[in-house]
Amino acid sequence: MIAESSTDTNNSHKFSLLHNSIPETTVHALSGWTPVFILIIALPVIALFATIIHFGVNIPYQDDYNAVFDFLNRFTSTADLQEKARLLFDNHNEHRIAFARVIIYGCYRVMGFIDFCPLMLIGDLSIIVLIFTLYRGMRITERKLFAFLPVTFLLCQPQYYEAITWAQVSLSNLWVYALVFLSFQFLTRSHSKLSVGTGLALALIATYTHGNGMLSLFIGFLCLFQQRQVRTALIWFAIMVPAIGLYFHNWNGPHGNYTVTLQHPIQATRFFFAFIGSTLGHTFIPGFLCFALFLLLTLTRYDRKNAGVYFSLLFLFATAAVAAVTRSHESVEYAGVSRYRFVSTLFLVTTYIACIEWIGPVWRRRLWIPAFILVIVFNVLSYWRNIPQMREEREARIWSVEEWARTGKPDHLFHNMVEAASSMMSKSINRGIYRFPKELVLGE
Repeated sequence: MIAESSTDTNNSHKFSLLHNSIPETTVHALSGWTPVFILIIALPVIALFATIIHFGVNIPYQDDYNAVFDFLNRFTSTADLQEKARLLFDNHNEHRIAFARVIIYGCYRVMGFIDFCPLMLIGDLSIIVLIFTLYRGMRITERKLFAFLPVTFLLCQPQYYEAITWAQVSLSNLWVYALVFLSFQFLTRSHSKLSVGTGLALALIATYTHGNGMLSLFIGFLCLFQQRQVRTALIWFAIMVPAIGLYFHNWNGPHGNYTVTLQHPIQATRFFFAFIGSTLGHTFIPGFLCFALFLLLTLTRYDRKNAGVYFSLLFLFATAAVAAVTRSHESVEYAGVSRYRFVSTLFLVTTYIACIEWIGPVWRRRLWIPAFILVIVFNVLSYWRNIPQMREEREARIWSVEEWARTGKPDHLFHNMVEAASSMMSKSINRGIYRFPKELVLGE
């Protein structure tokens, strides 16, 4: 009996050693594939930036006239430091876009003139910052690169082509998410003063990058309370209040849209869900499912597992709610315009990360291959559907300025006040701020 027990013990020990050696072998095997995984992760990033470079053009579009031309004309015409500061922080619609204006002026100082293509690329670098932030934020220790592979295929696709080829939007609407996600990672990774201070600084910069950046201050406050850092949260609050007060000081953004939204709550609700799920279709169903999943993550206290990703998702939902209040009067279809699909894409990416962490390693191994096949198909279809639209928009932008240069009439310029746009562009050309791309005009 004793001998039999000893044999069982030895066999059990051998089985245990064999069982433990399998994951170790797998880990070593996968580590040898690390360069391959990194290459696969990089492929959609390279493809996206190649697409941006190909379709980007040194021509202003919509808000570029005001955010670039009008700002630089005014900023370079005054020597008064107080006036320069006012211009940096002045309203752009309902937003404060000081972050974009600093970059615009910096590019002008370095180059001696403005070229919209470098501005686009600087704005689009936010996507790379987001990729590194999302990777760092994943709380998976087993096969992390393996699990991260679908992220770049989901994120780096041209559904939001308008945002990545529009200088002012890429500098504001894209960078705000990189700054906010990075802020939440600093807040949740460590309780050190340096980490929290960096998170606060990034949230403040985000506030003056785009209007929804202000939401990061409120959510950061909640994040600190969730982590039971009450004293730090109170300090955060003491800084947050005057920062928001300064934001609304002499604020003269648009008024009147919000009451219309309150009169049509069903349309606002449909806009909310359409805004969330527009990457997957024009109905509210994908957005509703994403919201339901977020509620499930909340009920199961996913915030304790990965607070950084949870509060990033909360920020995206808060952004969708604000968009529903301020934009749903346009129409529900407006929620699916190209530049807004970047937010919907981020919903998809962060929800994927939350799900693979939530389901655990066993289901992760079972579902990874089908998920990876799906995201590759999704990426290819996105290019197939959106490349013709990118080509058409590029040609339309070129034609609009060709007509302006040929006839002197601003009728076809992409701006809601064409006479003002014409004046701003003419003044910028005459002052050497903008060098008109003559090679695009009349085939010269």
